Formats: sequence, structure tokens, C-alpha cells
Amino acid sequence: MAMYLAKEDGKNGYRFFSNEVKTQSIERLSLESALRRALEREQFSLNYQPKVDMETGQITGVEALLRWNHPDLGNVSPAQFIPLAEETGLI
Repeated sequence: MAMYLAKEDGKNGYRFFSNEVKTQSIERLSLESALRRALEREQFSLNYQPKVDMETGQITGVEALLRWNHPDLGNVSPAQFIPLAEETGLI
């Protein structure tokens, strides 16, 4: 895990393994497992948000927003699960 964190920081870097790194690693693995289960259990919903022209008030389009309602964690922030879904190839 320390190696991957060092790679994320850029070239010629290093990281030491610590309890904090261990905790981050466990949290990430737990979230990844929960993400895979959520796909199987269809815990995701798609919400549409209108894009409105502020001058005319007309709807000019929509944004599709993916939401995850976990049975124990509640609503999981897209900032948490979207990057992980991209990294793991689940999205």
C-alpha cells in the first residue's frame, strides 16, 4: 500500500508503511467489497438534475447523477465511490 501511495505522489517519492496507511488500506478494501455487492444488489439509483438557463429559466439539458444508498452506511458520497469505481473498472 505504501508503494502505491508513493506512486500516486509522483516520481522519486517514498512512503513508509504506518498504522494510518494500514487503516486507509482496510477502508479502501472494505469500500471496494461493498461497491461490488452494491452492484449485485442494485443499490444504485440514477437521478436527473435539470440544467437551467438562468436568463430565460428554460431547461437546457439534464445531468445524470449516480447515487448509492448503502443499507448500513446510508447515502455514500459520489466523491468516495466514483473514483474507486473508475480505478477498479466497475464504472
